[in-house]
Amino acid sequence: MYAGKYVFAQVMEHLPMHVFRKCIRRHGGNRYVKSFPCLSQFPCMAFAQLTHRESLRDIEIGLRAHSGKLCHMGIRGGFSRNTLANANARRDWRMHAEFAQEPIRIAPPCTRRTTSDWNSTTPSSPSTPRRWTCACPSSRGRCSVRRSPE
Repeated sequence: MYAGKYVFAQVMEHLPMHVFRKCIRRHGGNRYVKSFPCLSQFPCMAFAQLTHRESLRDIEIGLRAHSGKLCHMGIRGGFSRNTLANANARRDWRMHAEFAQEPIRIAPPCTRRTTSDWNSTTPSSPSTPRRWTCACPSSRGRCSVRRSPE
């Protein structure tokens, strides 16, 4: 049995949470909050986004299904549909939008796609996957992002 970190915890580990704490302070996210702070709400909503949950009921069911693993995934307890609904309704969405820009800003330039990469004129079928290679001189071939000439 694998005893390492869960994938969700590994993904969350790469996020700059110090920037999220600054966004929370700047927008007053934890003002008048007693039991469900923004640092508890964010992993719940990130889990919902990454697992394609469509409703608060679906989020709650998904989180409760993993109740024994939540502490290992970095999600603190104390969530319910009502708690999530109140947190989503009362907290400023701009702190999340501002935080979402940070991983984009710190990503290496070679991982950012241009609009020409997304709007390719060459037809592609599901059976022929696109191959991406990095054009950054600093990556030393470790990053595979840019589309190779075909």
